[in-house]
Amino acid sequence: MRSAILAACLFWFGCATGAGGGDDAPSCEVASDCQRGWACCSGGCRDLGSDADHCGVCGEGCAAGETCDTGQCVGGTGGTCDPPCTGGLDCCARQCVDMDTNPQFCGACGAQCNDEEECIAGTCTDPGALCDPVCENPEECCDGACTNTRTDPLHCGSCETPCPAGQACVSDTCTECLGGPCAASETCCDDECIDISRDENNCGGCGNDCESGLDCVDGECSCDGVACGDGEGCCGGTCTNLDDDPENCGRCGSDCAMEGGDSCNGGTCGCGGGALCDDGGLKGQCFPGLSQVCCGGACVAVDDSHCGDCDTVCDPDLAPCLPGFLDPTTCSCGFGF
Repeated sequence: MRSAILAACLFWFGCATGAGGGDDAPSCEVASDCQRGWACCSGGCRDLGSDADHCGVCGEGCAAGETCDTGQCVGGTGGTCDPPCTGGLDCCARQCVDMDTNPQFCGACGAQCNDEEECIAGTCTDPGALCDPVCENPEECCDGACTNTRTDPLHCGSCETPCPAGQACVSDTCTECLGGPCAASETCCDDECIDISRDENNCGGCGNDCESGLDCVDGECSCDGVACGDGEGCCGGTCTNLDDDPENCGRCGSDCAMEGGDSCNGGTCGCGGGALCDDGGLKGQCFPGLSQVCCGGACVAVDDSHCGDCDTVCDPDLAPCLPGFLDPTTCSCGFGF
Protein backbone atom coordinates (compact mmCIF):
# COMPACT_ATOMS: atom_id res chain seq x y z
CA MET A 1 0.00 0.00 0.00
CA ARG A 2 2.78 2.40 0.90
CA SER A 3 4.49 1.66 -2.41
CA ALA A 4 1.29 2.48 -4.31
CA ILE A 5 0.81 5.77 -2.41
CA LEU A 6 4.40 6.78 -3.03
CA ALA A 7 4.12 5.90 -6.72
CA ALA A 8 0.95 8.02 -7.00
CA CYS A 9 2.67 10.86 -5.20
CA LEU A 10 5.59 10.71 -7.61
CA PHE A 11 3.27 10.68 -10.64
CA TRP A 12 0.75 13.36 -9.66
CA PHE A 13 2.65 15.73 -7.44
CA GLY A 14 6.28 15.35 -8.43
CA CYS A 15 7.42 14.40 -4.96
CA ALA A 16 10.94 13.56 -6.16
CA THR A 17 13.32 15.83 -8.04
CA GLY A 18 14.59 15.10 -11.51
CA ALA A 19 17.96 14.30 -9.97
CA GLY A 20 16.63 11.04 -8.65
CA GLY A 21 16.11 12.03 -5.03
CA GLY A 22 17.19 15.25 -3.39
CA ASP A 23 16.23 16.61 0.00
CA ASP A 24 12.51 16.26 -0.73
CA ALA A 25 12.73 12.53 -1.61
CA PRO A 26 9.77 10.49 -0.30
CA SER A 27 10.49 8.88 3.07
CA CYS A 28 10.91 5.10 3.35
CA GLU A 29 11.95 2.34 5.68
CA VAL A 30 12.69 -0.46 3.19
CA ALA A 31 13.15 -0.62 -0.59
CA SER A 32 9.63 -1.95 -1.13
CA ASP A 33 8.29 1.41 0.13
CA CYS A 34 9.72 3.05 -2.99
CA GLN A 35 8.71 2.76 -6.62
CA ARG A 36 10.23 -0.21 -8.41
CA GLY A 37 13.87 0.29 -9.36
CA TRP A 38 14.49 2.86 -6.62
CA ALA A 39 16.29 2.18 -3.35
CA CYS A 40 15.72 3.30 0.23
CA CYS A 41 18.82 5.27 1.25
CA SER A 42 19.05 7.00 4.63
CA GLY A 43 15.26 7.06 4.97
CA GLY A 44 14.58 8.48 1.49
CA CYS A 45 13.68 6.93 -1.87
CA ARG A 46 16.55 7.41 -4.35
CA ASP A 47 17.05 6.66 -8.02
CA LEU A 48 20.44 4.98 -7.95
CA GLY A 49 20.69 5.42 -11.68
CA SER A 50 20.83 9.24 -11.54
CA ASP A 51 21.34 10.40 -7.94
CA ALA A 52 24.88 11.79 -7.63
CA ASP A 53 24.81 11.29 -3.84
CA HIS A 54 23.78 7.66 -4.17
CA CYS A 55 25.12 6.53 -7.53
CA GLY A 56 24.65 2.82 -8.15
CA VAL A 57 24.48 2.05 -4.45
CA CYS A 58 23.32 3.88 -1.33
CA GLY A 59 25.98 6.20 0.07
CA GLU A 60 28.23 6.05 -2.99
CA GLY A 61 28.54 9.73 -3.97
CA CYS A 62 30.17 10.97 -7.12
CA ALA A 63 33.26 13.16 -6.97
CA ALA A 64 33.18 16.87 -7.69
CA GLY A 65 32.43 17.53 -11.32
CA GLU A 66 30.90 14.10 -11.87
CA THR A 67 27.30 13.21 -12.62
CA CYS A 68 25.49 9.92 -12.13
CA ASP A 69 24.58 8.25 -15.42
CA THR A 70 22.84 4.83 -15.27
CA GLY A 71 24.40 4.15 -11.90
CA GLN A 72 27.96 5.22 -12.81
CA CYS A 73 29.83 8.39 -11.95
CA VAL A 74 30.98 10.03 -15.18
CA GLY A 75 32.32 13.36 -16.38
CA GLY A 76 35.11 13.75 -13.83
CA THR A 77 37.95 11.65 -12.49
CA GLY A 78 37.53 8.28 -10.85
CA GLY A 79 34.22 7.51 -12.56
CA THR A 80 35.49 4.29 -14.09
CA CYS A 81 36.89 1.08 -12.67
CA ASP A 82 40.65 0.89 -12.39
CA PRO A 83 41.81 -1.64 -13.39
CA PRO A 84 39.09 -2.25 -15.99
CA CYS A 85 36.62 -5.04 -15.28
CA THR A 86 37.22 -8.46 -16.82
CA GLY A 87 35.61 -11.88 -16.77
CA GLY A 88 32.16 -10.68 -17.77
CA LEU A 89 31.90 -8.17 -14.90
CA ASP A 90 30.59 -4.62 -15.38
CA CYS A 91 31.66 -1.36 -13.76
CA CYS A 92 29.05 0.15 -11.42
CA ALA A 93 29.76 2.74 -8.74
CA ARG A 94 33.50 2.32 -9.30
CA GLN A 95 33.38 -1.41 -8.63
CA CYS A 96 33.28 -4.50 -10.82
CA VAL A 97 30.03 -6.39 -10.34
CA ASP A 98 28.20 -9.39 -11.77
CA MET A 99 24.89 -8.00 -13.03
CA ASP A 100 23.49 -11.53 -13.36
CA THR A 101 23.59 -12.20 -9.60
CA ASN A 102 24.23 -8.94 -7.70
CA PRO A 103 20.94 -7.73 -6.12
CA GLN A 104 22.25 -4.14 -5.94
CA PHE A 105 23.07 -4.04 -9.67
CA CYS A 106 20.63 -6.53 -11.17
CA GLY A 107 20.76 -6.32 -14.95
CA ALA A 108 21.91 -2.67 -14.89
CA CYS A 109 23.77 -0.19 -12.71
CA GLY A 110 21.39 1.20 -10.10
CA ALA A 111 18.78 -1.55 -10.57
CA GLN A 112 18.38 -2.71 -6.98
CA CYS A 113 16.14 -5.66 -5.99
CA ASN A 114 13.66 -5.47 -3.13
CA ASP A 115 14.58 -7.07 0.18
CA GLU A 116 12.67 -10.31 -0.51
CA GLU A 117 14.03 -10.69 -4.06
CA GLU A 118 17.14 -12.30 -5.49
CA CYS A 119 18.97 -11.41 -8.68
CA ILE A 120 18.67 -14.37 -11.04
CA ALA A 121 20.01 -14.05 -14.60
CA GLY A 122 19.89 -10.25 -14.34
CA THR A 123 16.25 -10.12 -13.19
CA CYS A 124 14.93 -9.40 -9.70
CA THR A 125 12.95 -12.51 -8.79
CA ASP A 126 11.04 -13.74 -5.77
CA PRO A 127 12.73 -17.13 -5.02
CA GLY A 128 9.46 -18.48 -3.63
CA ALA A 129 7.98 -18.27 -7.12
CA LEU A 130 10.58 -20.60 -8.64
CA CYS A 131 9.89 -24.30 -9.02
CA ASP A 132 11.71 -26.64 -11.38
CA PRO A 133 9.94 -28.35 -13.00
CA VAL A 134 7.07 -25.88 -13.27
CA CYS A 135 4.08 -26.86 -11.10
CA GLU A 136 1.03 -28.31 -12.80
CA ASN A 137 -2.55 -27.37 -11.95
CA PRO A 138 -3.83 -27.46 -9.21
CA GLU A 139 -0.41 -27.20 -7.51
CA GLU A 140 1.30 -23.90 -6.75
CA CYS A 141 4.95 -23.07 -6.09
CA CYS A 142 5.44 -22.40 -2.36
CA ASP A 143 8.92 -21.93 -0.89
CA GLY A 144 10.45 -23.47 -3.99
CA ALA A 145 8.31 -26.64 -3.92
CA CYS A 146 5.07 -27.60 -5.65
CA THR A 147 2.13 -28.15 -3.34
CA ASN A 148 -1.64 -28.44 -3.60
CA THR A 149 -2.96 -25.40 -1.74
CA ARG A 150 -6.44 -26.91 -1.73
CA THR A 151 -5.36 -29.66 0.67
CA ASP A 152 -1.99 -28.67 2.19
CA PRO A 153 -2.47 -27.54 5.84
CA LEU A 154 0.85 -25.67 5.68
CA HIS A 155 -0.24 -23.67 2.61
CA CYS A 156 -4.03 -23.65 2.67
CA GLY A 157 -5.57 -21.52 -0.09
CA SER A 158 -2.29 -19.67 -0.58
CA CYS A 159 1.41 -20.15 0.11
CA GLU A 160 1.23 -17.75 3.08
CA THR A 161 -1.72 -19.37 4.90
CA PRO A 162 -0.91 -22.21 7.33
CA CYS A 163 -3.74 -23.89 9.22
CA PRO A 164 -3.72 -23.89 13.03
CA ALA A 165 -2.41 -27.07 14.67
CA GLY A 166 -4.92 -29.90 14.44
CA GLN A 167 -6.86 -28.45 11.52
CA ALA A 168 -7.12 -29.82 7.99
CA CYS A 169 -7.16 -27.96 4.68
CA VAL A 170 -10.30 -28.80 2.68
CA SER A 171 -11.06 -26.97 -0.58
CA ASP A 172 -8.69 -24.09 0.22
CA THR A 173 -10.15 -23.65 3.73
CA CYS A 174 -8.80 -24.58 7.15
CA THR A 175 -11.31 -26.68 9.05
CA GLU A 176 -11.53 -28.70 12.23
CA CYS A 177 -10.95 -32.43 11.76
CA LEU A 178 -14.16 -34.41 12.34
CA GLY A 179 -12.13 -36.83 14.40
CA GLY A 180 -10.45 -34.04 16.35
CA PRO A 181 -9.42 -31.71 17.61
CA CYS A 182 -6.10 -33.34 16.82
CA ALA A 183 -3.05 -33.18 19.05
CA ALA A 184 -0.06 -31.14 17.91
CA SER A 185 1.72 -34.36 16.85
CA GLU A 186 -1.25 -35.54 14.76
CA THR A 187 -2.50 -34.80 11.25
CA CYS A 188 -6.08 -34.96 10.02
CA CYS A 189 -6.41 -37.71 7.38
CA ASP A 190 -9.89 -38.51 6.07
CA ASP A 191 -11.42 -36.77 9.10
CA GLU A 192 -9.38 -38.90 11.50
CA CYS A 193 -6.52 -37.70 13.69
CA ILE A 194 -3.43 -39.69 12.70
CA ASP A 195 0.15 -39.77 13.97
CA ILE A 196 1.82 -39.84 10.56
CA SER A 197 5.18 -40.55 12.17
CA ARG A 198 4.16 -44.16 12.87
CA ASP A 199 0.94 -44.95 11.01
CA GLU A 200 1.65 -47.57 8.29
CA ASN A 201 -1.31 -46.43 6.19
CA ASN A 202 -0.39 -42.74 6.42
CA CYS A 203 3.37 -42.77 6.86
CA GLY A 204 4.82 -39.28 6.59
CA GLY A 205 1.63 -38.03 4.94
CA CYS A 206 -2.02 -38.88 4.46
CA GLY A 207 -2.54 -41.88 2.17
CA ASN A 208 1.11 -42.93 2.05
CA ASP A 209 0.83 -46.71 2.59
CA CYS A 210 3.86 -48.76 3.57
CA GLU A 211 4.32 -51.94 1.56
CA SER A 212 3.62 -55.28 3.19
CA GLY A 213 6.17 -56.07 5.89
CA LEU A 214 7.34 -52.49 6.33
CA ASP A 215 6.93 -50.46 9.51
CA CYS A 216 6.42 -46.70 9.77
CA VAL A 217 9.25 -45.19 11.82
CA ASP A 218 9.61 -41.41 12.15
CA GLY A 219 7.43 -40.90 9.08
CA GLU A 220 9.39 -43.28 6.84
CA CYS A 221 8.51 -46.81 5.79
CA SER A 222 11.31 -49.02 7.10
CA CYS A 223 12.31 -52.63 7.63
CA ASP A 224 13.45 -53.25 11.20
CA GLY A 225 14.39 -49.58 11.40
CA VAL A 226 16.06 -49.45 7.96
CA ALA A 227 14.44 -47.72 4.97
CA CYS A 228 14.43 -50.19 2.05
CA GLY A 229 15.40 -48.99 -1.41
CA ASP A 230 13.38 -49.03 -4.62
CA GLY A 231 12.38 -52.54 -5.65
CA GLU A 232 13.09 -53.95 -2.20
CA GLY A 233 10.67 -55.56 0.21
CA CYS A 234 10.96 -56.34 3.88
CA CYS A 235 11.22 -60.13 4.11
CA GLY A 236 11.90 -61.62 7.52
CA GLY A 237 13.03 -58.25 8.85
CA THR A 238 15.61 -57.79 6.08
CA CYS A 239 15.47 -55.55 3.00
CA THR A 240 15.41 -57.90 0.02
CA ASN A 241 15.60 -57.20 -3.71
CA LEU A 242 12.40 -58.77 -4.99
CA ASP A 243 13.62 -58.54 -8.60
CA ASP A 244 16.40 -61.11 -8.31
CA ASP A 245 16.04 -63.03 -5.03
CA PRO A 246 15.05 -66.64 -5.94
CA GLU A 247 13.68 -67.17 -2.41
CA ASN A 248 11.57 -64.00 -2.51
CA CYS A 249 10.85 -63.51 -6.20
CA GLY A 250 8.37 -60.70 -6.83
CA ARG A 251 7.08 -60.94 -3.25
CA CYS A 252 8.23 -62.21 0.11
CA GLY A 253 8.09 -66.01 0.41
CA SER A 254 7.85 -66.71 -3.33
CA ASP A 255 10.49 -69.46 -3.56
CA CYS A 256 11.47 -70.31 -7.14
CA ALA A 257 12.71 -73.73 -6.04
CA MET A 258 9.15 -74.60 -5.07
CA GLU A 259 8.01 -73.72 -8.57
CA GLY A 260 10.65 -75.68 -10.46
CA GLY A 261 12.90 -72.74 -11.17
CA ASP A 262 16.36 -71.82 -9.99
CA SER A 263 16.58 -68.09 -10.68
CA CYS A 264 14.62 -64.85 -10.35
CA ASN A 265 14.67 -62.22 -13.08
CA GLY A 266 12.58 -59.06 -12.88
CA GLY A 267 10.47 -60.58 -10.11
CA THR A 268 9.66 -63.72 -12.15
CA CYS A 269 11.04 -67.21 -11.50
CA GLY A 270 12.94 -68.90 -14.27
CA CYS A 271 15.22 -71.82 -15.04
CA GLY A 272 18.85 -70.98 -15.69
CA GLY A 273 17.81 -67.43 -16.40
CA GLY A 274 15.19 -68.55 -18.91
CA ALA A 275 11.51 -69.46 -18.72
CA LEU A 276 10.19 -71.45 -15.78
CA CYS A 277 9.78 -75.19 -16.28
CA ASP A 278 6.22 -76.13 -17.15
CA ASP A 279 4.81 -78.44 -14.47
CA GLY A 280 1.68 -79.25 -16.46
CA GLY A 281 -0.57 -77.50 -13.99
CA LEU A 282 0.60 -79.66 -11.08
CA LYS A 283 1.12 -76.56 -8.91
CA GLY A 284 4.56 -77.56 -7.75
CA GLN A 285 3.65 -81.09 -6.64
CA CYS A 286 6.03 -84.01 -7.20
CA PHE A 287 4.87 -86.41 -9.89
CA PRO A 288 7.71 -88.46 -11.43
CA GLY A 289 7.51 -88.40 -15.19
CA LEU A 290 5.27 -85.31 -15.17
CA SER A 291 6.90 -82.73 -12.92
CA GLN A 292 10.11 -81.05 -13.99
CA VAL A 293 13.12 -79.56 -12.24
CA CYS A 294 15.76 -77.15 -13.49
CA CYS A 295 19.21 -78.72 -13.80
CA GLY A 296 22.16 -77.09 -15.49
CA GLY A 297 19.98 -74.43 -17.04
CA ALA A 298 17.58 -76.93 -18.60
CA CYS A 299 14.25 -78.42 -17.56
CA VAL A 300 14.39 -82.17 -16.91
CA ALA A 301 11.71 -84.62 -15.82
CA VAL A 302 11.52 -85.71 -12.20
CA ASP A 303 12.66 -89.34 -12.07
CA ASP A 304 14.85 -91.67 -10.07
CA SER A 305 17.93 -89.74 -11.24
CA HIS A 306 16.50 -86.33 -10.45
CA CYS A 307 14.19 -86.84 -7.52
CA GLY A 308 12.99 -83.34 -6.75
CA ASP A 309 16.40 -81.78 -7.44
CA CYS A 310 19.45 -82.35 -9.56
CA ASP A 311 21.50 -84.35 -7.04
CA THR A 312 19.07 -86.83 -5.45
CA VAL A 313 19.33 -90.30 -7.04
CA CYS A 314 16.97 -93.08 -5.93
CA ASP A 315 17.20 -96.88 -6.20
CA PRO A 316 14.34 -97.73 -8.58
CA ASP A 317 13.93 -101.21 -7.06
CA LEU A 318 14.24 -100.53 -3.35
CA ALA A 319 13.18 -96.90 -3.00
CA PRO A 320 11.90 -95.27 -6.19
CA CYS A 321 11.22 -91.53 -6.44
CA LEU A 322 7.78 -90.76 -5.03
CA PRO A 323 5.84 -87.73 -3.75
CA GLY A 324 6.49 -86.96 -0.10
CA PHE A 325 3.97 -88.71 2.15
CA LEU A 326 3.40 -85.64 4.34
CA ASP A 327 4.14 -82.96 1.73
CA PRO A 328 3.35 -83.77 -1.91
CA THR A 329 5.25 -80.70 -3.09
CA THR A 330 8.48 -82.50 -2.14
CA CYS A 331 10.00 -85.66 -3.63
CA SER A 332 11.67 -88.46 -1.72
CA CYS A 333 13.17 -91.86 -2.33
CA GLY A 334 10.52 -94.26 -1.11
CA PHE A 335 7.45 -93.05 0.74
CA GLY A 336 9.49 -90.68 2.89
CA PHE A 337 8.00 -91.60 6.26
